[in-house]
Amino acid sequence: MTLLTKQLLVVVIILLVLFMGALSILLYHKMFKKIKVKEGAFRPLNFAYTFHKGDYQKNMVIMEDLMKELQKASIPVVSPATIYYDNPRKTKRFELRSDIGFIVPDSITQDQPGDFELKKVHHKKYIYTAFPYKSRFSIMIGAMRVYPAFKKYLKKLGKPEREMIEIYEMQNKTIIYLMPVED
Repeated sequence: MTLLTKQLLVVVIILLVLFMGALSILLYHKMFKKIKVKEGAFRPLNFAYTFHKGDYQKNMVIMEDLMKELQKASIPVVSPATIYYDNPRKTKRFELRSDIGFIVPDSITQDQPGDFELKKVHHKKYIYTAFPYKSRFSIMIGAMRVYPAFKKYLKKLGKPEREMIEIYEMQNKTIIYLMPVED
């Protein structure tokens, strides 16, 4: 075996190991899971949130700050959630709008102390699905898989895209995706 052949073999082995590693990560995160879009009602959500206008990449920091605010006010949280109002492929980063917050018990009312808003999120009908949460990487993979499936389903219904609600149910290790189709 020549030196060039040995080097080529080493490169091929390294590339194969990298490919297998990447494939393992994608399989672990359920990248190839079939997305089943359903249609129906969903429970009303009591949502404590902060409105944000700007890059969606800043949402995690905003969510952490809000969590501290809710803890100071002794408000228990059920699940983190975000409502995305704009499609980042169609809207400039600095114009993106989102409500970042937490689902809280129904007993929590706006007269609670703290720097946050409170609203009921309830629509007659949604399209929805769930995606497994394995790590923060799951949020990106879920969006890459779910958003196109929703877009295709909406096209079939003849309905426009609306705000996307993502609920991160950590206790169930699931991300729930909801899009209202009827108010």
